[in-house]
Amino acid sequence: MKDRESALAFRLRENIKFFLFYIFILFLYSISLSIHAEEGSKTDPKIEILLSEGKYSEAEKLAISVLEVDPTDSKAEFSLTKAWIGLGKQAKEKNNRKAARAYFEKALAKWPLNSELRKELAELEAKAPAKNDPILLRAGKWEKETQELLHGIRSDLSEIKEILKENRTDFDFRPYWIATILLLSSIVLELFVLIRRR
Repeated sequence: MKDRESALAFRLRENIKFFLFYIFILFLYSISLSIHAEEGSKTDPKIEILLSEGKYSEAEKLAISVLEVDPTDSKAEFSLTKAWIGLGKQAKEKNNRKAARAYFEKALAKWPLNSELRKELAELEAKAPAKNDPILLRAGKWEKETQELLHGIRSDLSEIKEILKENRTDFDFRPYWIATILLLSSIVLELFVLIRRR
């Protein structure tokens, strides 16, 4: 009887050590995940705030500095493109067509499917057609409708791309959380079995 109790006590101590070890591992793992998540998003909010405030040149500088540190940061690259679009629009408002064209071309190189950029460039390059020519008026109408359709399709595609990017980044962390939940549930189940045996 004493041997059985000492064996059970030994087993209980071993199981508690096992449990504490796994809790410690899970704790370290969750800390490393949170640190990794914080590192990835340190500057993104600052860039977005600058873009929303219309401070495009500051947002451009910040995005470039982020890309110098991590050239694979797609959010910073997207923010840089948005900053170029904003700078192009500001230059266009000031009638600085050369600077506006340069910014729009930079943005178009990074985001070639954006119909808004193509439209802005076309407006900069376009010359007013003769108003009395009915053929040109009809062609302009069809061209405008076609451009609007293409713009709608491209904007839908860009939205789908963004959704897929968000889902992909959300999905990347999902296996870790599933493994963590499974491990915790197995630990709880083991404790339940140990308590029940007593």
